[in-house]
Amino acid sequence: MIASLLYVVHLMGCCWFCLADTSASASTWLQEYDAGSGVTADVWVQYLYSVYWALTTLTTVGHAGI
Repeated sequence: MIASLLYVVHLMGCCWFCLADTSASASTWLQEYDAGSGVTADVWVQYLYSVYWALTTLTTVGHAGI
């Protein structure tokens, strides 16, 4: 069960980052989170930001309407 959770967290984190990285929007979570430090951060820092979001979304209340 833990391995499944970690796998899903990894996939959600990668998708979450990809959406922010390829977005045509002027403002994304990557630019807003931690004063925009994620834009120029190391790949591992970007991965940790994304995985943190996915883990907290899966293990807490999450988003309404999903």
